Amino acid sequence: MEPLRDEEIRLLFEELDQDKSGHINSDELDSALKRMRIPRSYHQKIMAKGDLDGDGLINLQEFIEYVKAQEEDLLTLFKKLDLNGDGVLCEAEVSAALESLGVVAATEDVHDLMEALHCESRSPTLWPKRAKTGAETPAAGLAVDYATFRKVAVLIPELSAASVTGTWLNFAPAALRHGGVPPDAPAGGSPEDRVQTIAANLLCGALAGAVSRTCTAPLDRLKLIMQSGDGVGGSAYRGPPTLRGAVKDVLADGGWKAFWRGNGTNVLKIMPESGVKFMAFDMAKRLLCKDYDAPKFLERFGAGSMAGLTSQAVVYPLDIVKTRLAISPRGQYSGIGDCLAQTVRCEGIFAMYKGLGPALVGIVPAVGIDMAIYAHLKDKHRAYRLEQSREDRGGMSGGESVAVSLACGAMSSVCGACASYPLVVVRTRLMAQGMPGRPVKYKGAVDCFRTIAQEEGLRGLYRGQVPSLMKTIPSVSIGYAVYDLAKAMLGMKPL
Repeated sequence: MEPLRDEEIRLLFEELDQDKSGHINSDELDSALKRMRIPRSYHQKIMAKGDLDGDGLINLQEFIEYVKAQEEDLLTLFKKLDLNGDGVLCEAEVSAALESLGVVAATEDVHDLMEALHCESRSPTLWPKRAKTGAETPAAGLAVDYATFRKVAVLIPELSAASVTGTWLNFAPAALRHGGVPPDAPAGGSPEDRVQTIAANLLCGALAGAVSRTCTAPLDRLKLIMQSGDGVGGSAYRGPPTLRGAVKDVLADGGWKAFWRGNGTNVLKIMPESGVKFMAFDMAKRLLCKDYDAPKFLERFGAGSMAGLTSQAVVYPLDIVKTRLAISPRGQYSGIGDCLAQTVRCEGIFAMYKGLGPALVGIVPAVGIDMAIYAHLKDKHRAYRLEQSREDRGGMSGGESVAVSLACGAMSSVCGACASYPLVVVRTRLMAQGMPGRPVKYKGAVDCFRTIAQEEGLRGLYRGQVPSLMKTIPSVSIGYAVYDLAKAMLGMKPL
């Protein structure tokens, strides 16, 4: 992967400089973009980046500096796409890059595309006219090396997996180009596409939240009862509740249906929360990540944290209602509206935000770690599949299975939950105090944390974690699986 020498760059410059005037003008740049099938929308960005003296022309020295600046980013991007690190892009890796744009390519289409890209490497010039290969059949195991990759992408001013893969599509068969990036579409898609992406993330996230929470509602109620430090109604136990005691208490309070008490609020809360979380995660990735298509772990952690903070702040009053309905005895509240009304009437409007501080602090490690580890594990699995596919000399067949989403979600949820659990306990205690039978005991989050640690020890800060994990693992796993499945049904790339 040797970089281009100054002499090689000079030869490339002379090819672009069609009138041999010693500089590249606007018309010559347009001609090059057309021959390379690069969107003309990049014209102004190339001139802004390459025309250092602002005279509207790119001279030889400016062109050399432009190409050398591109080289570093090109090599970094190539290595990101080369998931198995063997120095070439195999058919499976090209298929994966296409999938990142939402393009599901048939094996023969990927073969045709790679053969077209190889026409570039066989040509003596950097930007040749595309050669016709007729009925020529590409060899099995065809691969794109760095030199070929550089020839197609060196002029693209905003290098990313999306921009380079979008350019590849312009060399592809018509069937594969359909649904790809239009020749003159700006990187990142049109405003209409972005609105559709936001709406799809909201819809898929809301559906995932509703399904996962309904499936795990009984475990959620047990978790809240144990976290609150008392039984149902605040008087069922002389000491802190146990898991067995909480189960008996709920059954005695209303039978098996009592395990779903408050689930309406739960679903009402989780649908916007989950939808906003996934939407905000996607938007934060676009804001924080240098390369949206290949984010680093810390970038994902930052995006996940921002998503958690946003979603938690939006739906926190419903979290208060959900908690109170879950730990109250039968008949205390007639429903969601009654719980809201009683809480505001007896404790004031600010009671709807009790425990918000530790909730926001706790959401950073919880959601940040969870989403970052989930995406990281999915990336590792994709790399493994690519390696296996390459050994079999074929592209990746089919999408990722639901089992993979469930397994990755289980592992990521455990990491996120364990990191933030003490703050969740503090938040729940602050939410619960002030209810009938539950006197105000803590002055604030810090006092609550200190009191629990002094009176109950470390065990008190992790009280209820067993039912919490029993609920969190399937809830998060099901949520991710439903979200990925819903996006796949819409023809979009999973998380």
